[in-house]
Amino acid sequence: MANMLQKLQLTGLASALIIACLTVPAFGQQGKTAAGYPEKPVRLIVTFAPGASNDILARLIGGKLANEWGQNFVIDNRPGGGGAIGINAVVKSAPDGYTLLLANSGPSVGAPMLARESSYSPFDFTQIVYIGYAPLVILANLSFAPKNPKELIDYAKARPGKLAYASSGSGTSIHLSAELLKTMTGVDMLHVPYKGSAPAVADLNGIERTADQGQPRARHRGCSAPARGPVA
Repeated sequence: MANMLQKLQLTGLASALIIACLTVPAFGQQGKTAAGYPEKPVRLIVTFAPGASNDILARLIGGKLANEWGQNFVIDNRPGGGGAIGINAVVKSAPDGYTLLLANSGPSVGAPMLARESSYSPFDFTQIVYIGYAPLVILANLSFAPKNPKELIDYAKARPGKLAYASSGSGTSIHLSAELLKTMTGVDMLHVPYKGSAPAVADLNGIERTADQGQPRARHRGCSAPARGPVA
């Protein structure tokens, strides 16, 4: 498919928070922990593949908490199903605060609302801490002609059904944002779901790879923020 279709990648972190299965005795009011917690290693489940923004955040936070509390925070990547596989692992765990989930709005809220049947709902969890928000970014291979959103939309309209975009999974915020873009602009693009942003970016970089292997082969084409950030 990569050889047949020009491919885009919408990547980013819409929002992130750490949540746990409902009724967590380890956490009291105002984020305070129960006396003695944690008494054993804590598993922090990430619903996407290693290398994605959620994964990086989990490893940074887990390392800090391990230093602060003297217990290991084990990062457990459970990609697939638009985040549903990882979330179901948390749903089935004991509500004791030793299995946590780092999630964003896609798999934790969007996916169960869109599915005809879902094994979980947003109300099955207790929110522990809100981490932050970041805009979504459109990336494309360096060989892709459009350089900005307007050129991208014009290019897609002139080639209906010939353009594919990658997301971190069906029902994720990236997927829903791209579908909203399609609806608002009238373009026709094929959705290619991945198990996270990292493998999608890897494939994006691999298209028409040249001799400078290891060098970035993707370029920023648009951002959902009002202004471009200093690292975009």
